[in-house]
Amino acid sequence: MINRRVIAFFFFVIATATTKVMAMTCTDLDGARVYSQETSPKYLGFFGDALAPDSIMNTYGTYGSSYNPSSVRNTFGSYGSTYGPFSANNSYSTTPPKIMKWGEVIGYLSTNNYIGSRVSLSQIDSVCTFYKFNSSWLPSFPLGVSATDGLFAEGVILSWLAVNEATGYRIYTSTTLNGPKTLMGNSLNTAVTFTGLLPKTKYYFWVYS
Repeated sequence: MINRRVIAFFFFVIATATTKVMAMTCTDLDGARVYSQETSPKYLGFFGDALAPDSIMNTYGTYGSSYNPSSVRNTFGSYGSTYGPFSANNSYSTTPPKIMKWGEVIGYLSTNNYIGSRVSLSQIDSVCTFYKFNSSWLPSFPLGVSATDGLFAEGVILSWLAVNEATGYRIYTSTTLNGPKTLMGNSLNTAVTFTGLLPKTKYYFWVYS
């Protein structure tokens, strides 16, 4: 009888953590809204025009200020500190703010390297430079903004006067005057048509150049 010795080899693989790069492009982020992961999610602003009042890129606005308690830029607040469980700047948090666009979660606003599809505020500030404006060369706001009312069902035609220095326009809408705004799109023209709107619903529009 021949005795055979079976030798088992065990391989252990030690995975080392690496810093993830931006999982989302600036285009992906444009117009995306940010919400906390609390039981009752809190709206924390959106990524967009630095002049928009609820833009995270507006350092004078509610959600871009370093002093407002609802801002992810407030390093002493619940959403911007280095220790808050729902903070964008806590590198150990597993429940950082989520980034949503068109009703879907596209990533997370976080400094935690172990979270996939995440991006940090510092990355956005350094890479997405189109949000940064210099007031000395900012084009004027479009004037003469008007919208049709009841011209055709579930749609509206929005128009405004041209701005000489503008290279394009961005249109936002909301069903409330002071609520979160949604980026409807960009336009090179001074008139756009939006369809698929809810009948008998009041819409507010903002046009930025």
